Amino acid sequence: MAIRNRARPVQKKIKRLQQFGGLDLSSTFSQIDDNRFTDLQNMVLDDRGAIDKRFGYKEYLDKSSIPGKVNGMFKFNKISGSEILFVFGKEIWKQVGATLTGPLYTFTNELKVRGFAFNDKFYFLNGEEYVEYDGTDAKLVSEIAYVPTVTINAPPAGGGTPFEQTNMMTPKFKQTWVADGAASLFQFDGLDDSGTPIPLDAAEVVVTINLSTTLVETVDFTVNRTNATIDFSGGSAPYGVPTDEDLVEAQAERTESGNTEKINKMTIFHVFGGANDTRVFLAGNPDIPNVDYRSGIDDATYIPVNNFDAVGDKSDPILGYATQYTTQVVFKHREIYVAALEYDSTTGIFLLKRKPVTYNVLFSATDSIEIIDNSPTFVTEKGIYKYVGGTGVKDERNIKHISDRIDRNFDIIGRQGILQSGELDKYIAIDYDQKYMLFNPELEIAWVYDYRYLDNKGVGEWFIWTNMPFNCVKLIDGLIYLGSKTDNKVYVFDNQLYNDNEAAIDAYMDTKLFTFDTYTSLKLIDKIFYTLKSEVSTSATLFIRTDVNDNLFSEIETGSASLLTYGESFTYGEDFTYGANIFPIVITEKIRIKKANFLQVRLKNDVLDEKMGIISIDLKFNYQREVK
Repeated sequence: MAIRNRARPVQKKIKRLQQFGGLDLSSTFSQIDDNRFTDLQNMVLDDRGAIDKRFGYKEYLDKSSIPGKVNGMFKFNKISGSEILFVFGKEIWKQVGATLTGPLYTFTNELKVRGFAFNDKFYFLNGEEYVEYDGTDAKLVSEIAYVPTVTINAPPAGGGTPFEQTNMMTPKFKQTWVADGAASLFQFDGLDDSGTPIPLDAAEVVVTINLSTTLVETVDFTVNRTNATIDFSGGSAPYGVPTDEDLVEAQAERTESGNTEKINKMTIFHVFGGANDTRVFLAGNPDIPNVDYRSGIDDATYIPVNNFDAVGDKSDPILGYATQYTTQVVFKHREIYVAALEYDSTTGIFLLKRKPVTYNVLFSATDSIEIIDNSPTFVTEKGIYKYVGGTGVKDERNIKHISDRIDRNFDIIGRQGILQSGELDKYIAIDYDQKYMLFNPELEIAWVYDYRYLDNKGVGEWFIWTNMPFNCVKLIDGLIYLGSKTDNKVYVFDNQLYNDNEAAIDAYMDTKLFTFDTYTSLKLIDKIFYTLKSEVSTSATLFIRTDVNDNLFSEIETGSASLLTYGESFTYGEDFTYGANIFPIVITEKIRIKKANFLQVRLKNDVLDEKMGIISIDLKFNYQREVK
């Protein structure tokens, strides 16, 4: 009996994609990992490694009647309760509950504003004005600044014990003497380089005796401002010579030109004190770019005249700060310094000691600094880095590059990398839900670094979001507040919303260019399966690109998977029927592409109020002949 040979059916192969990653522009479209994407817009990973369309935002406040744009948003936690503070154009407003009140203060010019809470007050910096808000009133710090007592317990002829430094924020100062019962002339401390007393300003001098009796100038005493003396023997009705051991205190003024202006020009702050946040550091004055001043303990209105440091070279400006454990990290453009408070047993005081720990940083964006897994993370001209420390010496290994996959587009086609896009100094960072989010108001985009999923080098996944026209961004009480770059409107993200203030979100994902593990064989690509999460409203439109269809994406079909399926049409108020589907839906598309060497898949959703969650993509194919 003859036996007929039958050809075995060709067994189709499956390329499965799941446990997705993020965007990868670092290599050619065919060389990146299978689960990453050559382009990825308005998507994010879920908690299980599936990929989802991002949520949207909605309008929260409309103060567009005020000229300008949103220039600052802050949370002010105080002993008596909390407030949200907004800078609308040039005006400071506060929100308590649903009530918005303002303006609390109006700046001279519309500028970017930074701010910090300190010792139950809030402070604002804009490079021209330094303002304190105490929960009721907002005033220039120079109007309410602490008045230091510079010398104590001096004899009438002068001398005494130096006590506090003069305050950069005010010309006012105090001095105390201990009377001897005979002298009527009291000499203020302070000599110029020639040994001549430094004159007093024309402002009124106020004298108290034993901290209780207040005297009046020209009535109880006279002042010689040129010689800086108080005379108790003159005046129309003199108090008389202070009796033996009376404590005489006087408040006067000496203006040192430029002191207050130096601090008013500061734009950067850092609250730091080692183990306790007891001081404020101020920097960012373009006239003294490498210099910072630090406040007195627990008083941001007191900036002692000698409490400053010149950090490194003047050509290398201070651009930002961070706290890592009990260490201060100072970001300059080229270098990073660290500082710690160390106890000096000789003097009995704590000294701030700084040292450089890395170089050639090229730090760019003051507002990009966030603490991610205990490491300050920031934008540079070379990409996104983390300060990890560890060597104890000046070493490039103290910082770690985490943006290699999105720095530049290797193929120079389509999506630009973060370094190619420019405007690096404009980035604003927040840390939300284990995601480092970088918003750029000029480019109207946000780069999102998900550090829940780390590769074998400890680097997470990157995503890009579009339609982000925001001038400032702030995380407050678990909500992301978004301040408009064009008017005084504030928006908030809503994780149940799939539109951007009622506009559709354009989301898509472009896979790598698949070779199916070989460049040398042509393939029959038979079917594409993709699994959609079941949602109330969801769909995905499939596109493919191969080397046999003119190198362009071709639209194939739109698949959907809805939680609810409705029966016959109904009229409002009438009963209707529906079915509920809790299972993911596998969409099958038969494409039957022959003699293809490469395949790229795009899944897209730009439908208003629709989600798109992709659990997996499966490509059914087989090998054909070798490439000739």
